[in-house]
Amino acid sequence: MGGLGADHVADVQVDAAGNVFVVGEFSNSLTFDGTTLLSAGSVDGFVARLDALGALVWMVKVGGPGTDRAITLDVDANGNVAVAGEFTATANAFGTSITSSGGTVDAFVAKLDASSGTLQWVRQGGSDTWADRPYGITLAGNGNVIVAGEFKGTALFDGLPITSLIDPLTQLPGFDVFIASYDASGTLLWLQQGAASRVDRAIDVVSDAAGNSYVCGQYSDTVTFDVQHPGVVLNATFLVKFDVNGVEQWFRRCGGASFNHVRDMQLGSDGNLLITGDLQGTMVFLDSVPNMISGQDAYAFYVLKVKTDGELLGHAVSGSENLISGRSLVERNGELAVLGQFECSWTDMAAIHGEDRFFAVGDEDLFVARYTLANLVLIDAQQFGGPQEKLAGQMAAQPNGDLVFTG
Repeated sequence: MGGLGADHVADVQVDAAGNVFVVGEFSNSLTFDGTTLLSAGSVDGFVARLDALGALVWMVKVGGPGTDRAITLDVDANGNVAVAGEFTATANAFGTSITSSGGTVDAFVAKLDASSGTLQWVRQGGSDTWADRPYGITLAGNGNVIVAGEFKGTALFDGLPITSLIDPLTQLPGFDVFIASYDASGTLLWLQQGAASRVDRAIDVVSDAAGNSYVCGQYSDTVTFDVQHPGVVLNATFLVKFDVNGVEQWFRRCGGASFNHVRDMQLGSDGNLLITGDLQGTMVFLDSVPNMISGQDAYAFYVLKVKTDGELLGHAVSGSENLISGRSLVERNGELAVLGQFECSWTDMAAIHGEDRFFAVGDEDLFVARYTLANLVLIDAQQFGGPQEKLAGQMAAQPNGDLVFTG
């Protein structure tokens, strides 16, 4: 899958039949299985469906003369695909023209028919001065589409305004969290803001069968959704639950390490939240009883299992004396897999398998590590390498448990 310019797959999902759905961006042209898309400008976004064996079923695009990207997607059991991304000025979004506020970068959310890629509806939101971007999207069990990301300044979503707080360092509007919920026909149901004086953004959102949503992201100091959550920690992770009407149910903070950053989240088959990210040092997960999560090495990635009432059930940490990062996770058939990347030697794995194992061939290598879902015990790990630069993307799993990942 590629062309004459730079190409990137940003997200991947798999449905119950094993069909693979991917979103990303391309420049100039993109060719796959004999089908070619031509860019309308510098960068365009695309969405594609592959069958269980990897053959292309359909491929559609969003694009105009500016920079346009498809960033994240979700699929459900009812034949729907929800896609979110960013666009600039005027773009053709899967057959419908959309124009951003002020000609700047705005967010879009679209619902497609999974069988054909036909657009069902598309909505947009953003400010007229700054860039606004989605990072996570979910199709809830009740048919709602919920998207979360960041915005700056005063942004409009279907005529509803939200305004970000002023950053005390720059005295300019800072990035704040937005969460927007749409019903199955594209009507905006509710719009939530996470307001903080420093940069804060949503990284991912998942939902349960009842339509409740769970959002994770990053913030500093104090953040306010329905309730103000004061703190003094810089660059902490938040986890917050909203009911079907967008009302905040609980809030959890995870931070305190010299570096802590959430990367991905999934609702597991056991009904618990599964979260991965990176840390340096010891971070604290603040639920009813604070939990210390320690990375003994210079760098580490973590896996958390959290009940839907916000209580931490368990965690696992794997570290290295060299840079390592957990980027994506997926759970299927009672096992959890984490996709990431590491540089030089992955210290913890070398200690288990021998010092001649888990050395990066080039600047960095990719890895997949498997854990038991029940208690997050490491099962095994595998690396993928070569002499050139590599970057871990996203991961999904087919119904038989086979892993599908991008990088």
